[in-house]
Amino acid sequence: MTAIVPYQRREVKRGAVNVVQFATQGVAADVRIDRVDRRNRSSWYAVRLASTDSDVTGRLLGVLRGGEIVDLGGLAVASGSIGSAHFAVTTPRTTAFESMFLEIRSEHVLLRVEAPKPPPRLGLATLKNGVIFIAVGAAVAVCGELVALAVPRAPLLGAPSSVIAGARARLPYATRGYGTIEYSATTEDGAIVAGGPLDAPSGEIGFAVPAAAASHRVFVALSLRGPLGAATRSASFAVVAPQVEAGRSGVARVLSFAARRDATIGGETVLASYLVLGDAGTVALIDTAGKVVASAPFTRRGTTRIAVPPALRLAALVAQLTVHRGATNATASVAVAPNAVPYPPGTDKAVRASVATPEQDVPEAVTPLDSASGNRGGIIAVEGRAVAGHPLDLRVMPNAASMHVELQDDAGETLAESAIEPGATRASLPLPAATQRTKYFLVLHYSHNGGEETVVRTVIASTAR
Repeated sequence: MTAIVPYQRREVKRGAVNVVQFATQGVAADVRIDRVDRRNRSSWYAVRLASTDSDVTGRLLGVLRGGEIVDLGGLAVASGSIGSAHFAVTTPRTTAFESMFLEIRSEHVLLRVEAPKPPPRLGLATLKNGVIFIAVGAAVAVCGELVALAVPRAPLLGAPSSVIAGARARLPYATRGYGTIEYSATTEDGAIVAGGPLDAPSGEIGFAVPAAAASHRVFVALSLRGPLGAATRSASFAVVAPQVEAGRSGVARVLSFAARRDATIGGETVLASYLVLGDAGTVALIDTAGKVVASAPFTRRGTTRIAVPPALRLAALVAQLTVHRGATNATASVAVAPNAVPYPPGTDKAVRASVATPEQDVPEAVTPLDSASGNRGGIIAVEGRAVAGHPLDLRVMPNAASMHVELQDDAGETLAESAIEPGATRASLPLPAATQRTKYFLVLHYSHNGGEETVVRTVIASTAR
């Protein structure tokens, strides 16, 4: 009997092929593992055997731990033929194969060719090692993330090229890391303009630029201080005197315009709310043919209510605002759909009487807002007096959706703004410091009947309480 012919050992992976080929004295053999199922501890062996001179047989044998030999299958091949066979080999649960070999017998040959062993099944130790490896990797990743957050990186800070004196500056920012966020704004001579902590890791820095900072440059520094260090970023912008924008004040402009159609006892009315720059103008209702069916003059309080003609209660109309200033004009239009609700006849006089006098228009009669508003504040009103340099306390009618209120100057620039939560009845906006009585506009945006509406109110801020 010849010695067992060795082969090069290597691990057999799932779906891989391990091959042993042998040829001698007119006999050739090919043994390979075609497929492995580790879950069921099974391996599929493919055996091919050929002989040129005599009949030959081949048997696949496995040696278990302890020396026991297991016959796993065999095949016989006639002289001058090639035969093949497939064997399914299942590894026992309590032991494993120490070796595998193909025993070849013929008239002139008796030998054993070593065959590839089935791969070992995954044991408890292997699973433990895998779990430990995953746990250690996760711990390292978490520690790396915590270290990255504890070491602040340079924040991002943007700034406009210039800001008008007395207006509000807005600088978007974003920080990267964990720590305390603070900002400070100073002029080139060291005068402090604004500063303080920031709660959100990203957002917008907003503050009012004082009029005294005109023709100066404001430097804004943003710092993030964390457990393992600090990072800062700075930006600057020029403060332009208000006279630079004076050329635009002589042009008529419609800054905001909204209209809604209300059903009343006597019929229907259209309430127009607007914020404009102009000396005179009109608010008109136009039918589908382009004909003016009703109109009212432009008012300084920012609202105008017009009665809808009885014959057009079910017709779609367009509210058009026309503003004049010097030789310039500005126009804005918005569609007002009908409510399609019938009303009893003979009530037109009551409707026109109810909208003829501004004092009877309770929800909108809150102008000017330079004193206590009382109980007739409408959807938005000022509580107390408006004093320059102090917070402006507002009372609002609760709404099911969130609202947004802005404080704007005569040029239409937004000086302060605030979001009003659903159901809230209070809000507050900061008033800029001033040395004389100053007029501002309150602009309230809210949702009504599926659309967005805007109410504009005038605020006269005094210099002292």
